[in-house]
Amino acid sequence: MKKESRSIAIKVCIIGGLLIVAWIVSNYVLKLFDTKDKADLQKALQAANVGDYVTLGVYEQDNVESNGKEPIEWLVLDKQDERILVISRYALDWVKFNEFEAIVTWETCTLRGWLNDTFINEVFEPSERDRILTTKVTADISPLHDTPPGNDTTDRIFLLSILEEERYFATDSERKCLATEYCHARGSFRDADGYCWWWLRTPGTDRYRASYINHEGIVRDAGHVHDDLYSLRPAMWLSTK
Repeated sequence: MKKESRSIAIKVCIIGGLLIVAWIVSNYVLKLFDTKDKADLQKALQAANVGDYVTLGVYEQDNVESNGKEPIEWLVLDKQDERILVISRYALDWVKFNEFEAIVTWETCTLRGWLNDTFINEVFEPSERDRILTTKVTADISPLHDTPPGNDTTDRIFLLSILEEERYFATDSERKCLATEYCHARGSFRDADGYCWWWLRTPGTDRYRASYINHEGIVRDAGHVHDDLYSLRPAMWLSTK
C-alpha cells in the first residue's frame, strides 16, 4: 500500500512538473509571437507613406460571422515625424451620429463616446491600442454655415471635419467610399455601385444636423444626427515609434 501511494505521489509530481514546464514554454512562445507581431507592425507603420494602406484591428465586414472578423485596412492620409494619420478604407458600420434626437456637436454626440470606448477596445489588441495617439480634435467651423461647432476635444478615434477631408482628398472621386457588406446589411445607404454616405464631425445647417460625404463624393450638410442611413469611417493618428 505504501509503495502504491509513493508511486502515485511520484506520478503526480511528474505530471505537475510537466504541466509547469508546458505552461512556461507556451508563455515563452506566445511572448515570441507577440514580440514578432509588434516588430512587424512597427515596420509596416514606419514604411507606410501617404496613399498606402496598413492593416490594424479586426471588424466584421463580409457579413458572414461564422468565419470570424476581417482585418481592417486603413488609408494613410498624412505622415509627420513619428506618426501617421489613417482613415478606414471602407465604411465599416451603420451608425447614428447621436442615439437620440437632440442638439449636439462632435463634443457631445454619442458616436464620439462609442468610438473611444466600445470601438477602440473591441477592435484592437492591446499592443495595437498602444499605437493609437491621443489627439487634439479641433471644433472646426463649417465653411458652409455658422452653426456653433462646440469645443475642441481630446480623442484617440475621431471623424474628419470638412476642412480635413478637403485637405486630404483632392477630388470627389477620392472622397467616395464603398460600404462593407456588413455595413450595408446593418441598414446604411449605398448606391448601385456600393458607395455610401459617411459622417463628418462638422456641424450641418443647424444644431440637429451634421455634415457628411454622399455617394458621389460631395459634401452635404443636412444629415440629421438621429438618421440611420449614414456610415462610419473612423480616423486616428498612429505612432510609428
